[in-house]
Amino acid sequence: VADTGVGVSADKQEKIFEEFEQAETFGERTGGGVGLGLAISRSIVEALGGRLRLEASSAQGSTFLIEMRLPRAGDAAETAPAEAAPQNAGAAAGGAQATVLVADDNLPNRMIAAAYLKRAGYRVLLAENGADAIETCKDNPVVEMIFMDIEMPVMGGVAAARALRRADSPMRAAPIVALTAHALPEDCEKLRAVGFDDVLRKPIDEKTMTDCARRLIKSRAAA
Repeated sequence: VADTGVGVSADKQEKIFEEFEQAETFGERTGGGVGLGLAISRSIVEALGGRLRLEASSAQGSTFLIEMRLPRAGDAAETAPAEAAPQNAGAAAGGAQATVLVADDNLPNRMIAAAYLKRAGYRVLLAENGADAIETCKDNPVVEMIFMDIEMPVMGGVAAARALRRADSPMRAAPIVALTAHALPEDCEKLRAVGFDDVLRKPIDEKTMTDCARRLIKSRAAA
């Protein structure tokens, strides 16, 4: 992907992939944006097993390169059987295509989690804080499971989980999994005590997340 912008100075060519970082300082800025596009793009590419890098930059623009291993069109028939199992996992676990909600205030984290779960066959809804998660569940009673970040603005994951566990909540029996960077045994014990079914430590890899979803949704269906 090539652009015709102002280019990126050598000292900022890696920092521009960080959240809220831009090549221009505030006083020099000539374009829009908040510095999230490249961070999100790299997160998604890496979640799909690829690599995104700045290949070249000058005063006339920059060239970004995505490197990813993909099957050739002629090999589709050979790869289809291997891909069938993960694509159907969401349906197999929930009887129909299971719906999973991911609540996280970090946009790249939400995008990565959604990519993981969609690739496993789940329908995914997203929320950016606990209050948003509660409203999303009210509007979508088909939600079968929630991955909930603990530290979020407006309403954190613990308060949201407590609200969803109330007797009058349609989500009181749905599995809720805590997402946190603090996953010491005592932390996990406290989180389970307030209503979480499991705790996953960030950063979360694809297999850990999808295995957790499959296990808990299957367990709920069997109950």
